[in-house]
Amino acid sequence: MVGKVPGVWQRLCKTARMERLPHLTRNLEALAGRMTATLEWIKSQMVQPEAVAERIVNHAGRLDWRMENGATLFAAAAPPVFYKDWGAMEERDAKGLTVLVGVNLGYGLNEILKSAPPAHTVLVVEPRAEVLVACLGQTDYSPFIEAGRLIILPPDENAIYEALRRVDVHFVFGRIIFRGDMPSRQMGPEYDRLGRIIRNTLENMSVEFATLRKKQDTMVGNELSNFKRAFEDGSVARLQGAAAGVSAVILGAGPSLEMFAANMAQSPGHACYATALQTLPALQKYGLVPHFCMAIDYSRGMRKVFKRLDPEFAKGIPLLYSTKLDPEVLENYPGPAIPFWTRGGLGTYALADREPVFNAGTNVSVTLYRLLAWMGVGRILLAGMDFAWKGDHSHAGGHHNNVKGSVTLENADGETLHSTLSYTTALRDLIGDIRRLGLPTGCLYGGGAVIQGAQQLDFSKAVMEGFFASEPGSLEHFTNAVGAAHAPQQAPVFPSRSQQWNTRLRQMVKEFEKLAKKPERNAAQSFEGLKRLNAFLRSDPVFLPYLYNEFMDVAGLTLETRPFGPQELSKVRQIAKRVREKVRRMEEDMGFVAAEERNAPPSRRAGKRRAA
Repeated sequence: MVGKVPGVWQRLCKTARMERLPHLTRNLEALAGRMTATLEWIKSQMVQPEAVAERIVNHAGRLDWRMENGATLFAAAAPPVFYKDWGAMEERDAKGLTVLVGVNLGYGLNEILKSAPPAHTVLVVEPRAEVLVACLGQTDYSPFIEAGRLIILPPDENAIYEALRRVDVHFVFGRIIFRGDMPSRQMGPEYDRLGRIIRNTLENMSVEFATLRKKQDTMVGNELSNFKRAFEDGSVARLQGAAAGVSAVILGAGPSLEMFAANMAQSPGHACYATALQTLPALQKYGLVPHFCMAIDYSRGMRKVFKRLDPEFAKGIPLLYSTKLDPEVLENYPGPAIPFWTRGGLGTYALADREPVFNAGTNVSVTLYRLLAWMGVGRILLAGMDFAWKGDHSHAGGHHNNVKGSVTLENADGETLHSTLSYTTALRDLIGDIRRLGLPTGCLYGGGAVIQGAQQLDFSKAVMEGFFASEPGSLEHFTNAVGAAHAPQQAPVFPSRSQQWNTRLRQMVKEFEKLAKKPERNAAQSFEGLKRLNAFLRSDPVFLPYLYNEFMDVAGLTLETRPFGPQELSKVRQIAKRVREKVRRMEEDMGFVAAEERNAPPSRRAGKRRAA
């Protein structure tokens, strides 16, 4: 689709018809149709095409860009030196994604597009608007833009994050390639800064999407099993802001916990102590009783905690649990339990209007930090949060887990530490949260990884800095609020739609059965049919989280190069069968009711369920 260039761009497009920017108008029209945010960003930078054209020079028989210092980008070496290997694609790149930071005049981008398979997407971020305009003036990218194969983004972190989430299919079925343009780095530090941000985002998303692909059915399946109980257990909603004036201490299970636990048990001060469920056995031997604990891990491995957990010690400690928690772990916990909903699960859409939905991340200590900030605490002290270790012990004594490190870090003393990708990712997330939230944060430092933004303290200094002191009455108010949060609430009522879904799925499968008889002739129709099926599976926000693997499988079929035939038809039939089974389970576990029952009085509704 070619868009109409806004009136404010008429002068730009008119003057762009100059010799050095021959393709700018066509590319701007393509952007106007699909990437208006990018077009608006270019406009906001007050780019003057005449000035851009003047900086495009002929150097050694090729076009080059003259920088502010008068030198050109490719003065040291010709473009092939930097991009000769950029066109090399592997088989798994056919369904992959390339993210490019820095475009110069398009030399690297053109090399990528020239060899990219039809289903391969290229996402581009250029932090300098004048350089992007120069690039758009050199090559006609409109066919790639209009086909969705080339996505050009403004250098905005939120825009980049959202765009990457929209191309999640490439994370699941292909390889993600990051390219940072080396010549562009001569122009300023923004290229390196943006490159680091994007690399970290890609790394986090790769872990997230891999987890979703493998474990989403388990996580949402746990939520379904816990659904009715969750509403009986209450809600954390009333805890927002309830900890105003409170100083909080997060007790991690790193080896350094053993350096400080006895001091905290002997002189706890007047702070709120919070920890992970898995850490309770390690705290018991010190007599350090937290005000609440938390569990977010969906795996069955969490059941091992009960081999070491003393029920008598835990029965008075409230458990704040993610609804994705393994149901058996929740059933066996001896104390009061209060649920919270996390992103990617049933609460994301179905409960967003009545429950807070948290970005929990993958590390319980990071989740604790985020929730305590949301609860309104005044400051947070980190204890036993090492994220790395020396020697062979990754956790404090009493913890049920011990892992082997595959990543090396240095501590504040320059000593080598062992860690893992999951811990370094969590560390990076925590550092980002400290910077983003601006909450005064200290760290009882015991030789672990350096947590940037957290003040390194010993115990006595932490006491002097007030990390163990809360405002009068604030801690009591908060603990009372936690107790009140453990109160039953009414579960939502959802209308049944399984009959409509079953009917529509049968219709769509029949359409595919006809199309598959003549794959070559019906290739275009089959492709559009797969897009309709994908949209249908994503259409109901209540069902959406549990159908993740199914709509991703359909999206994967749209990336296939061969026409839709018997093999693809078999996959569609399997997908439709799984969808019907999942819809049926969701309606049973979440208490969906038919329209006639929904309109009946509550007593009659209950009678029908008992009769069934």
